Amino acid sequence: MDMREIEAFLVVAEELHFGRAAARLQVTTGRVSQSVRMLEREVGAPLFERTSRRVALTPLGAMFLARVRPAYEELGAALAEARQVRGMPYRDLLRAMFVGSLPPDVAPRLSAAFARSVPECRLYAMTMQLSEMLRWFDSGRLDADVIIGWFPDPAAGPRPVPDWVELGPVLFRVPRVMVVSQRHPLAGRSSVDAEELAAHTVIRPWGFVPYSDAWAPPVTPGGKPIRRSQQTRPTYLEDFPDLLADGTLLHLTVPSLPLPDGLVLIPVTGLAPMACAVAWPRTSETPLIARFAETAAAEYATVSPR
Repeated sequence: MDMREIEAFLVVAEELHFGRAAARLQVTTGRVSQSVRMLEREVGAPLFERTSRRVALTPLGAMFLARVRPAYEELGAALAEARQVRGMPYRDLLRAMFVGSLPPDVAPRLSAAFARSVPECRLYAMTMQLSEMLRWFDSGRLDADVIIGWFPDPAAGPRPVPDWVELGPVLFRVPRVMVVSQRHPLAGRSSVDAEELAAHTVIRPWGFVPYSDAWAPPVTPGGKPIRRSQQTRPTYLEDFPDLLADGTLLHLTVPSLPLPDGLVLIPVTGLAPMACAVAWPRTSETPLIARFAETAAAEYATVSPR
């Protein structure tokens, strides 16, 4: 349960008006509505009765309010006390989620750039696997303010993310590679042309269709069909040794993927590159998120990734 959802619920419960609550929280009305809906999904029942003329707590909402408000206030007091004890100088906090297969310098580099640009804000950097970003596309739930991750190059095809996701600046692009087990027929190759994929079976990632189809295309650039093994759930790095062990499947990925034992990376020519970009929910955009995106774009404007 996200603390921002609780905060949105408490303010709406006080105001009994989503617009006034949004003004108090300095976010959009849509973001407040989304936060309340997600909390109601967690609870399993409506917390507010909504009509075109009024907003009121349901009986369950009133009970929930009575239990949650004291706990929220206690948490706020504990956080304020901890900040006072540690002398924390930051006025704002931005939570940034970095996909773990990015080059290792990306997170510290962007953290340092943002600290120079907005010294009064602390950037809290977290790491996740790419599969968690695909879960975000599916559920709409994100325990961060922004994501820095891999996206099929938006300049090379259809928009690879849902409409409610703001796909910000592309920071840099990398060529495609494949990962296979040492038993795969292509394992000894120095490179593979995309047209050769038609003779093999490629893992198609679970999740949002335009993203998955751009990651593992259904046809080669020349139009040959590619056999694809559809994943029925998110696939994690730990899954690949088992998935690829018998040498019948290959997975298209990025050069900086941490490579488990027994697997090899092979460059793939002829496919559009992958893009490292910044993304966030459109309903959650704030000036701080926009500033982070601008800072990230400026940091990579003239210097390639290390």
